[in-house]
Amino acid sequence: MGKKYKRILTAMLCVFFLSLSLHADLIVVDYYNDKAIRMDETTGSSNVFISPASGGLDGPGTVTFGPDGNLYVSSWYNNRILRYNGQTGQFMDTFINHGPSTDLWTMAFGPDNNLYVSEWNTARIWKYNGQTGAYMNVFVSSSEGLDSPNEMQFKDGKLYVVNTYNGTILRYDAQTGQFIDTFIASVGASVTSFDFGADGNIYVGRRGSYKDILKFHGQTGLLMGTFVSSIPGTSDIYDIEFNNDGSMLYVTTSANQVHRYNGLTGQYIDALSFSGQATYMTFTSVPETQSLGLVFLSLIAFLFIRFFHRL
Repeated sequence: MGKKYKRILTAMLCVFFLSLSLHADLIVVDYYNDKAIRMDETTGSSNVFISPASGGLDGPGTVTFGPDGNLYVSSWYNNRILRYNGQTGQFMDTFINHGPSTDLWTMAFGPDNNLYVSEWNTARIWKYNGQTGAYMNVFVSSSEGLDSPNEMQFKDGKLYVVNTYNGTILRYDAQTGQFIDTFIASVGASVTSFDFGADGNIYVGRRGSYKDILKFHGQTGLLMGTFVSSIPGTSDIYDIEFNNDGSMLYVTTSANQVHRYNGLTGQYIDALSFSGQATYMTFTSVPETQSLGLVFLSLIAFLFIRFFHRL
């Protein structure tokens, strides 16, 4: 085979396999209608993923996929964490039912695969067994300025927690729960959400009269500037998420849209509309079989390329 054709074949194979991506839909919870919606980012189509009040869902708060691939949703008004099938949205069980905590709101699975849940009114973070839902202990108590805890994320051996009303982000040791520092000082407004960008920096949405998104250095916590100066409409930013394609998405408290921005420049891209009022969101987990399939196909492509280069 001539060099020209080998180069063409190689390029075609590379383009084909690079075009394969781990597609992840968006799951958005509707606090006011007690349901969850699944959205396709590519087509903009949406459908009800968790039916209204399924499994006793009452005031859904945060939503996350667990290590088991299933979907966990906090139910504010009855103080429960409910578990749903990650592929179908069918109710499975009540993973956490009251226990010692009330006003369950935000949650995150830790590096130990246990579930950490914030309690709004008493400003505590509780630790539950990630497999059984059994209560383990108080991981973070109301100390060092923790007040009205909201979104939290584990990263680099630390737990980052938003203080809603005083607009700070605190850090704790991910293993012990010991307070480390106030990583981001008050941003001058209430905050419910933040996320780490692909650049490792932290993006924080301000509520109230500001309605903007600030960028902070991921290592120092210092303000780097305003990433998005103003958001469309009059609603407050409620949740921020970065997608694996580099885009940044956010939802507002009363609009039926998810807004999308370029995650590097802050340039507005578009809005995805749906029927409902979003609060928090997450991306679907990619099935393990799909990941293994892509690895297998990539291996075949590599062998094909090696073979034709020898001809």
